Amino acid sequence: MSQPQPLFRAFLYLAAAFAGGAGIGCSNLSAVNPSFDLTYAEAKQELRAMREEPVELERPLVFVGPFMDPCVAEWVSVGQAKRYFTDDERIGGVSFVLWDSFDSCRAKTIRKVDKLFPPEDADSDETVEVDVIAFSMGGLVARYAALPPDPECGQTRRLKIRRLYTIASPHRGANWAPLGFWNSLARDMNADSDFLARLDAGLAEADYELVPYTRLGDWIVGPDKTSPEGQHPHWVSDRAFEMAHIQAAFDARVQADILTQLQGGEPLASLPATPLPER
Repeated sequence: MSQPQPLFRAFLYLAAAFAGGAGIGCSNLSAVNPSFDLTYAEAKQELRAMREEPVELERPLVFVGPFMDPCVAEWVSVGQAKRYFTDDERIGGVSFVLWDSFDSCRAKTIRKVDKLFPPEDADSDETVEVDVIAFSMGGLVARYAALPPDPECGQTRRLKIRRLYTIASPHRGANWAPLGFWNSLARDMNADSDFLARLDAGLAEADYELVPYTRLGDWIVGPDKTSPEGQHPHWVSDRAFEMAHIQAAFDARVQADILTQLQGGEPLASLPATPLPER
């Protein structure tokens, strides 16, 4: 049987994205993760307790936004994070638009971090050390920005990350990437792209901790693509009548685990992470 043509394949992915993005798939609603056995109600309770006792951040916190986000995810995420910390001037974010490339996303991220949190050493080739929460494509941007600068690409600085929390990020490519064949960012998020291979080649030398999260039913990226090779994401079940991918960054369970760690507590999800359930 011949393979589907690109436009037809894109249509199939689009149909899957609408189904998965809307949280359709009842079998995922009751899935329990043994290594992340936190109910939504328990997560909301954890978040309420943390809001009542905000703490000082250990280092600046940066939210790195998704593909084609007109600052909405950035503003909402930064606004929510400020409720849990006493020094909200150390929290910022960066967003990207349709015509960006990963090179421009990298440069924009580093420029924004330098502006928000100026380095003590102006001649350093690194930003100040930050923690990063990255949603969807933002996880790839953060990984790329953290690579050593490549002078041949005009790069002189890198993003210095201590902990990188990625939510529904296409570390192994994205199901919907063929839909964006006209866009360089989308093309680079194809599973076999040179860009992803470059990120993976640099991961062995990465000097930061990478903690990936995903929600089941995400057909826009695909839960099995949301962690680098050799690593399982911390996964949670779908939520009825929610968009599995688009609302992943605002899932109370994911937020509770990340914010607990940023407040200096022990993770709510344990290691080793449980593999994704079979479909």
